[in-house]
Amino acid sequence: MKSRNIIFIVLVFLILFVCELGFVRVEKNISFAENRTLQKFEHFTFISYLEGTYQKKLESALSDQFIGGETIKQELKSILNFTDYNNIPERLCKNKYLNLDGSFFTYNCNHDLIVKYDELTKEARANINSRLEVYSKLNDYIDTYYYFLSTPSIFDFEKNEYHINIIDYIKKNLKGNYNFASLEFKNYEEYRKLFYKTDHHWNYYGSYMAYTQIAEMFDDAQNIIKPVETVTFDDIVFYGSRSRISQIFDYKEPFTVYKFNFPEFTIINDKLYDTYGNEENYFKGKYNRSRLTNHYGEFYGGDSGEVIFDFNNNDKDNLLVLGSSYTNAINKLIASHFNKTYVIDLRHYEEVMGEKFDIKRYIEENNIDKVLIIADYSFLINESFNIDWSK
Repeated sequence: MKSRNIIFIVLVFLILFVCELGFVRVEKNISFAENRTLQKFEHFTFISYLEGTYQKKLESALSDQFIGGETIKQELKSILNFTDYNNIPERLCKNKYLNLDGSFFTYNCNHDLIVKYDELTKEARANINSRLEVYSKLNDYIDTYYYFLSTPSIFDFEKNEYHINIIDYIKKNLKGNYNFASLEFKNYEEYRKLFYKTDHHWNYYGSYMAYTQIAEMFDDAQNIIKPVETVTFDDIVFYGSRSRISQIFDYKEPFTVYKFNFPEFTIINDKLYDTYGNEENYFKGKYNRSRLTNHYGEFYGGDSGEVIFDFNNNDKDNLLVLGSSYTNAINKLIASHFNKTYVIDLRHYEEVMGEKFDIKRYIEENNIDKVLIIADYSFLINESFNIDWSK
């Protein structure tokens, strides 16, 4: 009995100690190397402990919030991934997925870093259904538009088919009146034209294709902004998010963008800054040349809780955009078709704005006329992108 009591006391002490870690050091919200939101320490409750949710989140928080953890993980992966991945025998990767580090794959010997398709779990399906239920209420409340982008998370390249046919599922279960368009691919070669080799985001060509489809969905194709130049930065070797996470630097690519001439506009970024992105500096040769630089975020603009674009088109509508980092590349292009455009990243809104995002109140306070939701599969299943619908 004594030994059991000692174990129980030690366990309680450890739990309480971990709960207080957040007060000892400042918790990090985002891993810039891994390009994801970090798990924070949650307050201990007996209910969450009995349900097992506390232990699960505690394990993730210990990994994410460990002092120096991000640096240590990078260094360990850098040491472990010493193999020259460019020399993989063709028999191992020809028309096959080849696991490189446990998380990322290459396919068909093309020296790309991709993820393999997911399985649609009960939890993921429940999250999608919950999200679609809220969206259906939004459809009855305001003129709503949806743009869905397909990613390798839902596509089986070996079979050339969608492993999770989420587009049909959305159309079948989303209620009310709405507008819908999507970025799709039929095989690996089509996918490679639209996305980076080493980063999960769409590239300059894929993002621009998405913009044109969205403009057409808004029935405003006549005002599409066309690129004036294609620019490749010769002194940049681009290592995208997947390279930075895995520390696999054998696969690399150039950084190429379209250059546009935008009409005059103003920006308010998180109510603090009047800039978003660094296009002008890049075109002047002013940019970081470190191999760990997130050029996608640096060039187009990073993930912000709220960015407001004002193109002073007083005869046009105001638009609310809900999305993730995918919107960064096309925010200004979309905003050029409207008067004011409010772009919200729900992962960061409460942190920078000091309050939860209330979509109905936000629409009313900012005279929003239309809502655009830009989503991929992870957007639909990630709880960070939840929106509440107040009664």
